[in-house]
Amino acid sequence: MVSNFAEWVVRTVMLVLAGLVTLSILGSIDAMSNDTVGAGYRGNDRPVFAPAPEPSAPAQQPAPAAAAPGPDVSQAQPEGTGAPGQLVTAPAASQEPRAERWLKAIAHALLAIAGLLALLLILVWRGVRALSRIAEAAALGQQRN
Repeated sequence: MVSNFAEWVVRTVMLVLAGLVTLSILGSIDAMSNDTVGAGYRGNDRPVFAPAPEPSAPAQQPAPAAAAPGPDVSQAQPEGTGAPGQLVTAPAASQEPRAERWLKAIAHALLAIAGLLALLLILVWRGVRALSRIAEAAALGQQRN
């Protein structure tokens, strides 16, 4: 009974370790895939660009209209401090520093490596245990003869 329970525990631990390794690898990939270099878009925020229509004849471009002055948003105030109807802006979202993303990716990768090593250790332990059972059976067979 103990052997069956121990086998069940070992198999459950191996399943949990395999899940940990998989999620760690995915976390490492995710930590580095949110790269803000280039266009500055993240994830699914990338705009969809349609191909530009080809002009059939050179047309005159209309003069740009003068922009209407809007409210000054450079001096945004916290919610509830402005007059009713006044524009209130939220602070800009802080971007994760590049070094922090690298550290996250490395931490996830090290966790995946530790999980793989633990799986390897369990597999070696099970193999040695099986070989010791075979050796015991062979020794008992030789003693009877």
